[in-house]
Amino acid sequence: MRILLSIVLAVAVIGVIIPSVYAENTIGFPFIHYPSGLDFPIIQDTIIINGHVKFENEKAVGLGLGPGYQITVQVYSSDDKLMYTKSMTSNPIENVSPLGTISPFVIPIPSEKFTKPDRYSVYVFYGVPDSSFRNTQYSGLHYVFVGTDPASFQEKLNRDQQLQLQTNTPPAPPLQKTNTPSISNSQDAESYIWIIVIIFIIAIIGFIARTIYQNRRSRIKRFGLSEEDLRNNFRRFNEDGAEDLVGLLFEKKGYTVIVGAESKSGEMKRSGDFGIDVRATISTKRIAFITKKEKLGIQVKHWENNVGFDDAAKTMGVSEEYDKVIIVSTKADFTHQVYENKKERKNWKKLELWNSEKFKDELRKYVLR
Repeated sequence: MRILLSIVLAVAVIGVIIPSVYAENTIGFPFIHYPSGLDFPIIQDTIIINGHVKFENEKAVGLGLGPGYQITVQVYSSDDKLMYTKSMTSNPIENVSPLGTISPFVIPIPSEKFTKPDRYSVYVFYGVPDSSFRNTQYSGLHYVFVGTDPASFQEKLNRDQQLQLQTNTPPAPPLQKTNTPSISNSQDAESYIWIIVIIFIIAIIGFIARTIYQNRRSRIKRFGLSEEDLRNNFRRFNEDGAEDLVGLLFEKKGYTVIVGAESKSGEMKRSGDFGIDVRATISTKRIAFITKKEKLGIQVKHWENNVGFDDAAKTMGVSEEYDKVIIVSTKADFTHQVYENKKERKNWKKLELWNSEKFKDELRKYVLR
């Protein structure tokens, strides 16, 4: 449950910082002031650009940037040449009715930057002046006409377009409305990038959660045994400890177990190599109420190397009294010769061979579950 809540919270936080594709315009222009009281479009001295950056929840609309970033103005001629650029620190945000929360700006542009009669595009950016944001809702755009007016410029533009169609040359860019939003390729790319980032972060969270779960599981011990013991191949167990572990397993399987053999003095002694290390008995119902005890003799080989034919044959040599004999190779396997003889020798039919993987599976099923 904690892991699920963490993933939901992470996705929610990521959603907050993704810029909205459908936000309103970031930059607004209440008015443009031309100095000296001269009528539009004649320009002398300086043009004053008055505007504001729109904020919601202390984030620039559409961009997701906080207050304090730079304001940048760029002026382009109608043939898309950069004529002027300047950056300045933005003002603190304030609540201005009816505009809402804004950061106002006043940008002066020297008139000598407008060197010839033309339509000039004045762009205003908040934050990094990304050229892909031109003509989108993430920038402000206002046209300044020098030595012409909008109608005359449009008429000249139409004539140029007709001439260019005849000469098959690329037309000049058409007159665009101020602050007309459009969806750019960069916005689509940005959306895909954020989707990839979200998937990547969720994958990392899932990996961390899985690692925590596995580590926690490996530390859980039942009857002195943990999953970590199985992974490191019973590194901390000696031979007697391995025999005790086998005895515990068969107790959990329902057997009555004796580890080692009782000496004449009453002490339990380990059998040593090639003896039966663990004796296990269980009552099995045969017919109606008649029951029979099945006797198991178990030899434990806690070796790094595979158990060979000679070792298995010596164990079978002391197996007459048992209904079934199991040799457990706790850390390794058996040689090919052992498997072949089990298939071919009739007196080996009651023999079961448990390699390390079989032993670990049984422990997981009966001890660690």
